Amino acid sequence: MNPISVVIIVVAVSLMLRYVAKGSKQDPLINEDGKKVLRLPLLYEVIGCLLLICFLMIGIFLFSAKGTSDTSDIADLAFGIGVFGFFCFLSILLILSRRKSIVLFDDEKIEARYIFAKPRLMLWKDVMQVEFSPSSKGLKFSDGKQKIGVGYSMVGFQSLLDEMKSKLAPQVISDSLEKVQRFYKRMGLSQ
Repeated sequence: MNPISVVIIVVAVSLMLRYVAKGSKQDPLINEDGKKVLRLPLLYEVIGCLLLICFLMIGIFLFSAKGTSDTSDIADLAFGIGVFGFFCFLSILLILSRRKSIVLFDDEKIEARYIFAKPRLMLWKDVMQVEFSPSSKGLKFSDGKQKIGVGYSMVGFQSLLDEMKSKLAPQVISDSLEKVQRFYKRMGLSQ
């Protein structure tokens, strides 16, 4: 691979991660019930739509260009359909992640809705442990029976941290806030 293209990809990905981290410090939306709503940035949906359009255009071009019925061409076509389907699935997954994955919270509870999982509800008073995982870059709230994960990339993540500080005891939070602050510092953002 060309070194210039590698540099361009690395710069693009780092700029995108920085944009997402900045979005996590924005104010969250507030729904009609007065709950704060955290959701993934619009960038997820835009990238998903652009990739889906590109894959569809490439697929239409490649499938219309095929005109023979040789057995090796059929195997190539089957492989192409598999790869095409996989990347279309990933694009659709990005779009659905943005639209369906949300976290709602207020003074009493935190509720998470994910794409492929049932909604989870946890009262602030029942939270027994909070962890920040540097690998998944998110907080995990646990009440002993279930866990709720909240990624740093959700718009309004900072407001969840503020609510967490006011609602939970320091021993429950442990060193999670320090880990988040170190993460933001590595991203070049001050907390």
